[in-house]
Amino acid sequence: MKCMKRISKSRYPLVALIVLNWNGEKIIKDCLNSLLKTRYSNFKVVVVDNASTDKSVEIIKKHFRNKVDLIINRENLGFPKGMNVGIRYVLKKYKPKYVGLLNNDLLFPDKFWLLKIVKAMEKDERIGVASPIFIFPDGRIQRVGEKLGSNLASIMIKVLTALPEKEYKKKPSGIKEVDVFLGASPIIRREVLEKVGLLDERYSPFLLEEVEYSYRLKIHGYKAVTICDSEVIHLLHYSMKRMIKEDPKKDLFKVYVATRNAFLFSLEYFGFVKSLTVALPVIMFATFFGRKEKDKGLSLSNLELRKNLGLRVYLLIKAIYEALKLNRVKPGVT
Repeated sequence: MKCMKRISKSRYPLVALIVLNWNGEKIIKDCLNSLLKTRYSNFKVVVVDNASTDKSVEIIKKHFRNKVDLIINRENLGFPKGMNVGIRYVLKKYKPKYVGLLNNDLLFPDKFWLLKIVKAMEKDERIGVASPIFIFPDGRIQRVGEKLGSNLASIMIKVLTALPEKEYKKKPSGIKEVDVFLGASPIIRREVLEKVGLLDERYSPFLLEEVEYSYRLKIHGYKAVTICDSEVIHLLHYSMKRMIKEDPKKDLFKVYVATRNAFLFSLEYFGFVKSLTVALPVIMFATFFGRKEKDKGLSLSNLELRKNLGLRVYLLIKAIYEALKLNRVKPGVT
């Protein structure tokens, strides 16, 4: 097998892999141990810690002192801002050809996952962002990526409800072009970051930043793909679950952020009229109704009226107002 051959630094371009961490003491050691076993001889690992209050930083310093660069933010900047700190750092210090944005809830059993992605991107310069497929720990396919289409109502439903993808009876192969890249482990060309910009910090602290970036990517003539022969284990929303477990009120905060960012995205890429007449009704529906079983799709039998409706209406109004304000602000992407 070609992947088993020795990899020389002169043949393969430098890749900088940024791992964003927040209170990941239970997973960061496994993540980094697994990542550092990647069979690709020309990569650097940078951990950006978002002001963790657990023992994450202590674990990283103890076990990975000379193996990774560690950046410690003074406050939790969220995903776009936190990742941008790492991106600016690696572009200045290492000048890599590719930059990877990795969650801390990943494991890398496929030691050639990165090599497969880089090979594909080296062959096709139109690929601006490439991701591996996500699998569950038991080997089942979790996410491959999909086409959102051009129907705004359908797009809003998909980005707001995070519907599960179809169940794959057979593992896909080859390269699949997608409308939105998988946001937990994308590999991005440096030239894309320089031409298209960094993550849009208006979408902080989290949610839909990869949707916005994927659309911006297309405008600049690049495409996003999934390399189906490359796979990583995704433990799925570890930081989000940790945040909500520590403070259950943050579940409604997550709903507020998703609503704000979805409407902001719609305003930016579909305009005010469509956002008001198409996106807003979908957002209102999502405010009042949710799925009983999260691992199943949308159907009348799987819908239920949400709790705390009064508070949800207030958060809806606040989210729409904030999105309108943010839409007037110049995107923070440099």
